[in-house]
Amino acid sequence: MMYTKRGVTLGGDSGGPWFSSGGAAGIHGGLVTMSDGTSHSYFTTISKAEQVTGATVKLG
Repeated sequence: MMYTKRGVTLGGDSGGPWFSSGGAAGIHGGLVTMSDGTSHSYFTTISKAEQVTGATVKLG
């Protein structure tokens, strides 16, 4: 699971894609608020999703 430096997502974004450098990066999970009050968005990486499901993500 990967976290962003700050919260950048809204309600309803769960399950949506994350992209990096024009390619698939992950599947959005949600927003978490840390004990210090900061918010961070998080997502499951494509490689982890492929490993868990046995699926292969094809780009193109």
